[in-house]
Amino acid sequence: MTFAYALFKTATDGMILHRRLRELGVKDDICPTPRHLADSCGISLRFDVIAAGAVREEAGRLGIPVELVVQRP
Repeated sequence: MTFAYALFKTATDGMILHRRLRELGVKDDICPTPRHLADSCGISLRFDVIAAGAVREEAGRLGIPVELVVQRP
C-alpha cells in the first residue's frame, strides 16, 4: 500500500481534519510528521494514497491549508 501524509501548520488543523475524515469514513492515522518530509507542527495524518482527493477536498471545505506528500514504498 502506498501512503500519503497530510502536513499542517498547526496541530489544531490536523485534529479538525482528522475528526471530519472519521465522520466521512475515511481511514487515517495521526502520526508524527516525518522530519524528512517537513519541519511542521509535529503531527500529520497518514492515509492510503487513494483517499488523497477526499482529504484535499475536505481540507478545502474546512478552510484548512494542507500539503499532501506521497510516501513511496
